[in-house]
Amino acid sequence: MSVEKKVKCPVCDESFQLDSDLEIGNTVCCSGCCVDLRITKLNPPKLEEVMDSNIDNYDDEGDGDQEEDEF
Repeated sequence: MSVEKKVKCPVCDESFQLDSDLEIGNTVCCSGCCVDLRITKLNPPKLEEVMDSNIDNYDDEGDGDQEEDEF
């Protein structure tokens, strides 16, 4: 049986239930603002916003013009 804990979103301050069977590093979605949050601490629970680094990596990879300019 899992026990739920109430946590507050660091982005919008919405309170929501967090399953106690989650572990540090797991990602949850805020029920208020739909932001992805990573669990950084369990007792008491602490969350931080997940910054999507894939967008930055995609921009760097998609810029192939630099290689053509070097030739």
